[in-house]
Amino acid sequence: MVRIAAEPEALEIDPARTAVIVVDMQNAFAAKGGMLELAGMDITGVDEVVRVNQRAQARRQSPGSNPPPAPRRSPDEERRRKEGQDARRA
Repeated sequence: MVRIAAEPEALEIDPARTAVIVVDMQNAFAAKGGMLELAGMDITGVDEVVRVNQRAQARRQSPGSNPPPAPRRSPDEERRRKEGQDARRA
């Protein structure tokens, strides 16, 4: 277990059972003049967030780390994918 100092309380995680998920770290959102800043949000901490995410991704992809599992589709997603393939064949 790894203990991470956080507010309102510390967080304990098991690295073997933890995923790193990064959502929308695009320039349009997290850059000067991007959507968040235009919406009036304070983006002064964005650079540090990007650096932390880069370090986490590098560590996750380093030799000896377990590769991420293949993405799994829900039954509905799988059905739609197959229907799309069938439609393209027709």
